[in-house]
Amino acid sequence: LQAISPFGFAGLIAGGTDEATDTACVLQGNWVGDPWSKIELTGRTGQHITDITGVFVGDLSFDHIATLEVPLSEQGRVLVSVDEGMTWTDVFITDGHDSTYSIEDFNDFLWVGGTEGRMYSSADGLNWTRHETPATQSKLVALSAADSMLIAHGFSASIGMGEQVGVVTSDDGETWQTFVIGTAYEPRGLAYEDGRWVSVGQSLTEPGKGAIFTTQ
Repeated sequence: LQAISPFGFAGLIAGGTDEATDTACVLQGNWVGDPWSKIELTGRTGQHITDITGVFVGDLSFDHIATLEVPLSEQGRVLVSVDEGMTWTDVFITDGHDSTYSIEDFNDFLWVGGTEGRMYSSADGLNWTRHETPATQSKLVALSAADSMLIAHGFSASIGMGEQVGVVTSDDGETWQTFVIGTAYEPRGLAYEDGRWVSVGQSLTEPGKGAIFTTQ
């Protein structure tokens, strides 16, 4: 399981991968997380849910959205649900191959991070605009929005132990600035509170050990 959404009327929704079948999967639970039931997502071999959340942006016709890692032969997409995760529909965001990894609300738009440093934005969840960023070697797996900024950071296997580049925008994706959290570091989450950004992830120099970075 990769993500959980607390936003919904029916309870909790979690998403990830059924490792026995290598298929995207969704679990539903009540508000105390017991019991859980599995939602079968047929025909999704090789697809993995990477993030999932309830949405309250603009005039949307669905209640949940999930990002999706897809096999090399498939187009980039997100999944949307109109019935609290019971059924899911593909919304394609690009004609080429791209996986999506994280979702964030920012300035009345939905934003999604993808491979090769691409970001995607949408006002309605159905029509998407692609934004190229300087982080061309990163899959942007962690997004956060606060203090009039949207920031995204990820990891590039080709860079290895070198500096992993993130990007930040304050003008809705018109321009992007780069930043580095740390070397040999794979981020998995970003948050902002009390004037400080926090990133959690794992060290690449010490496999199996977590790492936390904060701004001063």
